[in-house]
Amino acid sequence: MKKYIFLFIILLCGYFSFAQSEQQLTSIHSIATVKGNGVIANISPDYQLPASIFIDKYKTLLELQTEDEMRLLQTNQGRNNLIHYRYQHYYQDIPVEGSQWVLHEKNNLVYQLTGKVVKGLNLSTSPLISAKDALQLTLKESSGTHFAWENEGLEKDLQTIKNNPSATYFPIPELIIYDTKHSFKAENYKLVYKISIFVIEPKMYNEIIYLDAQTGKVLKKIKKTSSVNKEVPAVTRYNGIKRITVDSLAPNLYMLRSNSRGLGNGIYTKNMNNEGSIFQYSTENATDFFENDTIFDSDVVANSAHYGAEMTYDYYLYKHGRNSYDDQGTQLMSYVHMGQNMQNAFWNGSAMFYGDGVNNYPFTFLSVCGHEITHGVTQYSANLEYQNESGALNESFSDIFGVMIHYYATDTLQWTIGEELNSPFRDLSNPNRFENPDTYLGNYWVTGTEDYGGVHTNCGVGNYWFYLLTVGGSGVNDFETPYDVTGITPEKSEIIAYELLTQYLTPYSDYNEAYLYSLEVAENLYGDCSPEKRSVADAWAAVGIGYPLKDSVVYIMSILAPTTACALQNNELITLELLYNSCNDTLRSGTPLFFKVQLNQALIIYDTVFLAQDIAPGLCTLTLNKPFDFSAIGNHRIDIEVGVYNNNYTASLKNYNFTNRIYQNSDVGVAEIVAPTSSCFLTDNSPVTVKIFFDVCEEREAGSPVVVSFTINGNYKITDTIILAQAMTTEDTLLHTFSQGGNFTLKNKNLIRAFTESPDDVNATNNMCSLTVYKPKSLNQVSIITFDDSGNDEYFYTESEEFSNAYTYLLPDYDDRKVLKMTAKGDPSLYMYDLEFADDGNLWEYNKKMDSRANFCIDARGYEELALAFNLKQTSGKTLYEMLLGGDIPSGYNLLYSSMMRVLVDNEEISGTFAPSTPTNDPFTQHVIDLTPYTGDVFMLTFQSKCLAADMNLFMQNYILDNVYIDNIMLWNSVDIPTFEKKDFQFSIFPNPNQGKFTVYIESNKNRNGRLILTDITGKLILQQPCQLHEGAQWIAVNVYGLKNGIYFLQIDTGSERLVGKVVVN
Repeated sequence: MKKYIFLFIILLCGYFSFAQSEQQLTSIHSIATVKGNGVIANISPDYQLPASIFIDKYKTLLELQTEDEMRLLQTNQGRNNLIHYRYQHYYQDIPVEGSQWVLHEKNNLVYQLTGKVVKGLNLSTSPLISAKDALQLTLKESSGTHFAWENEGLEKDLQTIKNNPSATYFPIPELIIYDTKHSFKAENYKLVYKISIFVIEPKMYNEIIYLDAQTGKVLKKIKKTSSVNKEVPAVTRYNGIKRITVDSLAPNLYMLRSNSRGLGNGIYTKNMNNEGSIFQYSTENATDFFENDTIFDSDVVANSAHYGAEMTYDYYLYKHGRNSYDDQGTQLMSYVHMGQNMQNAFWNGSAMFYGDGVNNYPFTFLSVCGHEITHGVTQYSANLEYQNESGALNESFSDIFGVMIHYYATDTLQWTIGEELNSPFRDLSNPNRFENPDTYLGNYWVTGTEDYGGVHTNCGVGNYWFYLLTVGGSGVNDFETPYDVTGITPEKSEIIAYELLTQYLTPYSDYNEAYLYSLEVAENLYGDCSPEKRSVADAWAAVGIGYPLKDSVVYIMSILAPTTACALQNNELITLELLYNSCNDTLRSGTPLFFKVQLNQALIIYDTVFLAQDIAPGLCTLTLNKPFDFSAIGNHRIDIEVGVYNNNYTASLKNYNFTNRIYQNSDVGVAEIVAPTSSCFLTDNSPVTVKIFFDVCEEREAGSPVVVSFTINGNYKITDTIILAQAMTTEDTLLHTFSQGGNFTLKNKNLIRAFTESPDDVNATNNMCSLTVYKPKSLNQVSIITFDDSGNDEYFYTESEEFSNAYTYLLPDYDDRKVLKMTAKGDPSLYMYDLEFADDGNLWEYNKKMDSRANFCIDARGYEELALAFNLKQTSGKTLYEMLLGGDIPSGYNLLYSSMMRVLVDNEEISGTFAPSTPTNDPFTQHVIDLTPYTGDVFMLTFQSKCLAADMNLFMQNYILDNVYIDNIMLWNSVDIPTFEKKDFQFSIFPNPNQGKFTVYIESNKNRNGRLILTDITGKLILQQPCQLHEGAQWIAVNVYGLKNGIYFLQIDTGSERLVGKVVVN
């Protein structure tokens, strides 16, 4: 079924083009035909003016206020003698992000206006946060640890690239007006600082942070992981021997630099020498490439990058008249041999960075060079935001022009990106091959926030559109819509794509706008109703966007009536929104439209409607003649087909659903139990709060009663009667706290059921809501918690975030015993782009969706001293991560910290962070933590973990990744620590207390090897040494003289048994 997002994609029925006096003009409709939900306005000939005066002359019609200003951003000479003027919207001298118009001029007259502008803004433009403070807040929020402006080499190179000695990567907060949702509704816009940061550690990327200028709150973050010259032959990595231009420094000395292009600083390629990260190895240390003859063959990777940059520059110049990526002749700088095993290429907004990949396949092939530099073309034209559909279009255009640059250089149409790797990663001719969608909202379409709304996946739709437009094709798309597209050749399709990107799209354009604007481009270039324009429309329809340009075909866009309502009757009429998508033909009055209507997948009814008036191309409404019976209470479905002139049905709309509801104003229920939540502090009278909803046809009257109750574990029923203080509609909810609280002290697991019991409620199925809350038994009521005993579940409860998990688990190779396991959950591809490998020492502030907790209650009233002991084992996916991520991991980040655990008391850390010492070989180790500072009260003890990925099967191999295992949890309040196993040895310490010098007396019933471990009360390791236990008695002297006064714990671990004793130093 066609998606409703395109309800407005074609021009509205009818048009306004009046020749009247200026005083009668009231809106843009007075001077233009408006199409595409207002993003296209074709100016009537009588009102066309030069671009220089157009906006000022029609400011009122364009709904611009006194505070609004449109400033000229770019002037671009297009094809067919067209000139395109891009204007940026300012409000009280502050730019409105994404709010742009493009004026299209022919023969010095504006014939078309495209784009979107926010109208009716009314907000303060005086920030409460200074730019300096905004920058500090942003740097604190950034996931970067090292930045480009700290790198002197990058700074100098930028000044060379920009031909500006003052150029810098240092971020300057820009005050803008912004809405994170790009709604173009004035009430949603805020005063915001936009700060762009080039991060070089832990990964290299551009990060844009939007910060509320009044509150300092971060609203959004986006990462974009986007003289004399002589021509000589060069051996390239992927394209054989090619002619490239180098710089002749002396008769026998040549540099890999071309000054013949651009402003004289042309194309320059430098060597990073595989020296780790860019922070560790400054670009100032990057070396030039020299040869002492005219055969450049010593570094084929550098030659490939240089050749790719030259071909990209030449393609845009000779095919589209564009002078470098910014159309200002700016230098193309490339850095090759970045780091070690870096599997990427990256455009940072000013230069290219190439990793060498793995297995001798560096990322300098033509399609990738063209792809990445095209991000610069996009940046300096449409500036498509790298998120959601605009981001998918951004990626798609880079793919498209990566292919066309390869075609320009080789005369070969290669539709894959990365074919030279022997493992391409994107295919424009078959996006599904790499799980990219070829249909809008179809198979593989990404929804949600991962990969910034699927920018590297949803680009498949634009890619397949371009492929079909170029070479043609036929088939059936994911919505069972057949298509047959005639290709128009790459020479024509690349022109349409370039004009669309550079002259029409604006920063927040989506696929719908790309469809609409591309039709305008094709019409400008090749004429209205030309074969090229029809192919553009056919190709978009093939990927599920818009409709073909066909005469004598009417499409059903939507059913406007009936809709879900109360008390529908047996004589309801069906009203449709239709689209007549002809190029310029008109359906004449009296034309018959034949309809076939199927009700509830059973009864079929035929109807014929004769048009009462002429229908021009566009959207219009029509009501069928025959009445339909929808009086039955419940759900209904309509499937409808339409044909023009005869019953050869050419279009349809299927599976339209709505509900006929009983007329009533009494349906009320509990939507949510708001309080309480699981806690150690629940009492025998904890407040219970619920949210009540109303599902009524009109309203439930003020003064009417609502009876609401709750039970705990099926008992303890409390009932209140609420008298409504005001009338309530379906949109309203009501919070109610019961007059009497609940008793949550009788069980550790409590099921709350809350429900309404109003006698006039006509629908009892939606009255109830339930919630389980936990009040664990106190941990000090049991000698030891092991997870084999199901009864011990009463002593804790777990909490997990979106991608984490905590549960009891039968651990292999652990004597068939269960443990508490804390790990990650779900497919890592769903969150991998959001993971942050920070090395700033505050790891718990990152990746919060990976957190899980196990909570225990401790009643420490009456205790003078208290200690906690537990056994801990951790594993890490460090080995696999190093293999897959290589140089993308920052040098300061220890991958063993992909598995972390800490202990909290009332949500405050008391233990420090535990991490494994080896990826998979750590044994269980007992840890002891002093809880004496918390005695005298009740508190919640929490084991919190953060694991980045769960165990998985990859490459036909099982990988143990990030896990935290906990067992044998116990408390004690004496110097002698009890043990949970039968003792095969025992020891004592004397003197105790001491000054850090003491003797350990050991009695063992057999010979064995062990370890002697001394820690402080936080678990920090003080001493670890091997020890051999002999059958009988022995003495071991320990000298740690100089320790600070306090309590320490001595552990002897034999592998099968561990004992702990307290050491007091004073």
